[in-house]
Amino acid sequence: MMKQLIQDLISDKIIADENGLHDLTINSDGMTVNGNRQPDNVFKKYKEKYHSFSMGDFSYHN
Repeated sequence: MMKQLIQDLISDKIIADENGLHDLTINSDGMTVNGNRQPDNVFKKYKEKYHSFSMGDFSYHN
């Protein structure tokens, strides 16, 4: 599931490539990628697609 999420981030031009993701946080309050809080429409898209990540406090650090 994480590989698909990374591919979606690349497709949405949030990160440049697979090595571009350093930090990701998704929780009920929002989504942050590499220290940048994402707009509500981006958060809503990822919250709906990756519902299991947004239910708790998901963090990824590379």
